[in-house]
Amino acid sequence: MSDPVTQVHDTVQSDPTLVLLDLLHDDAGTTRYLYGLLPAPATSPLPATPSLEQAREEALRSLDQMLEAHLQDITADLSPAQLPFWFSRESAARAYLGGSPSTLEQQLIEAEAAGSSLTASALAQELADRGAVYRGAIAAAENIRRRGREALLAAGDLAAVTLALDQAETEIAAA
Repeated sequence: MSDPVTQVHDTVQSDPTLVLLDLLHDDAGTTRYLYGLLPAPATSPLPATPSLEQAREEALRSLDQMLEAHLQDITADLSPAQLPFWFSRESAARAYLGGSPSTLEQQLIEAEAAGSSLTASALAQELADRGAVYRGAIAAAENIRRRGREALLAAGDLAAVTLALDQAETEIAAA
């Protein structure tokens, strides 16, 4: 009496794929051993290897996310409300320093300076200097993005995709 799941034997079995489930005793006093097959070990499926196109798409998303985080770190001293107006403030500062601000630009710099301990010229210089840092960081980030995208799109296999993304990550860390 056996099926694919259970087996009955007259003697103890040493098969490592079987587990003793029960002892069976009949009226004649004979003991029989009921064995069951061990379940197949649970295996975690290997992660599917992405296609080259999937790997490129994921790497392009990662590149954009890394660059976005990098630029957010650089502009962390600006509040989200200030960020959209930053470059108009910088433009006003540059015009003020150049000696040819419009009336509105001059009023903007002087009003902002009046609320601080800086002179209008010192504030304008600070804004221009910070602007140069921001513009340089944005230019560097866009150059890294461009080179990274080109390398990722030219990658002929998964190893080349990984290498291109690693190179971009190294460049971002050094920027």
